[in-house]
Amino acid sequence: MGQALIFILNKLYRFKRALTLLVIVAICVVGFMTVRGTMPFMPVFGTSMEPVLHTGNLITIKEKAPDEVEVGDIIVFNVPSAIQDYYNYPPVVAHRVKEVRDTEFGIAWRTKGDNTGEDPFTVRANDLRGVVNHQIPFLGFPFLFLQSQQGLMFVIVSLALFALYLYANDLSRGGQKVHRGIFAPVIEESQRSSETLAQRIESQEKGMEVTQQALTSFAAAIAEYAEHLKS
Repeated sequence: MGQALIFILNKLYRFKRALTLLVIVAICVVGFMTVRGTMPFMPVFGTSMEPVLHTGNLITIKEKAPDEVEVGDIIVFNVPSAIQDYYNYPPVVAHRVKEVRDTEFGIAWRTKGDNTGEDPFTVRANDLRGVVNHQIPFLGFPFLFLQSQQGLMFVIVSLALFALYLYANDLSRGGQKVHRGIFAPVIEESQRSSETLAQRIESQEKGMEVTQQALTSFAAAIAEYAEHLKS
């Protein structure tokens, strides 16, 4: 009963460690995905919408049908990769609608930043993610940090150290098993060689002892014979 309880507690502890690491990784992934526009919120980066949207704030995105978007709305839209490369735009932008157009491909919009000029491209309906709903001050800074090279290195190093901390005991036991698996044959062979050498030395010592006894007896016999000759 006691061993079963220990086994269950050990399993729960391992599950808790794995769950903790998984939650932290999920938070980091969400942080990366916010700037990519795959979450219903995103940090504000840049000053193109100052003073309405401030850098480092977190905006929430509300879904809105393309035919309900009006002039003056601040829409959040994905920027195609070709436009990103050509105009050096981020993957997701939040700009104000300046003009609504009906094209042969459907509804489209001309947009601009409140603090910059008009965007050099037309936003398509299938690139619309929604409109800006709320703004939370300063909450976007951690997400922006995750997007930087320093933030990426910090996350990688922190996750590695945290994983080592969580699994230090398991890694230590695994290392000991590997060490024993690699060096056990060498150690056993060395022990066998030492035992064989000890046996040989013991055998030689016994042989030398017998020889010494024989020499002693021989010397005693010679001495006794010399005394006999003298007499």
